[in-house]
Amino acid sequence: MAGDWIKQVNAAISAASKIPEMMPMTLDNLAYVVYSSGTTGKPKGMKKSNADTQLSSNSVNIRIWT
Repeated sequence: MAGDWIKQVNAAISAASKIPEMMPMTLDNLAYVVYSSGTTGKPKGMKKSNADTQLSSNSVNIRIWT
């Protein structure tokens, strides 16, 4: 029926409102992990924080715009 989609939207909104709040993001939080086999051939990961990511972005922006 035509009104079924309204019920589905309302159900989705209701479910979304029950999602817990996210933790605040800080520069120390993990942003991503870079995996590499390096010279050993064994996979290993290197953690990159939000601060590392921000520094990399700032460095690229400085090189491009100055």
